[in-house]
Amino acid sequence: MSEENNDYGSRNEEPKYMQAPENRPVYSESYTETTTYYNDGKGQGVGFGIASMVCGIFALITCCLWCTCIPLAVLSITFGILQIVKNQSKGMAIAGIVCSVISLVFFISFWILGAYLESTLFQQDFYQDFYQDFYQQFWDEF
Repeated sequence: MSEENNDYGSRNEEPKYMQAPENRPVYSESYTETTTYYNDGKGQGVGFGIASMVCGIFALITCCLWCTCIPLAVLSITFGILQIVKNQSKGMAIAGIVCSVISLVFFISFWILGAYLESTLFQQDFYQDFYQDFYQQFWDEF
């Protein structure tokens, strides 16, 4: 072959190879060799990890509200486990699981504290004193 017929020799470029989608082989041919690349899937698919982390953070923010904390924490743990089982990008999945466990611990702690305060009648005494002081100050101004 002459220098004019060789596309890569005249431009001093290397052939560009395509990336393989979903573990299917891609064949790329140059003038001298045939190369086969297989995509093993590692480093891709971090969607469950991101979802786990986002749900865990929102569960942590809303740890005082049972209607959002518990479902978000359960979803976060589920998505995190799915990401870890896939053996890919475990960092965000672990962060989501940790955030959701912390939010569940806070929720249970607040629930126990509230049940204790209600059982000791602290809440009723506090509100009675608060309302008496509030109404007394309010009526004293008029």
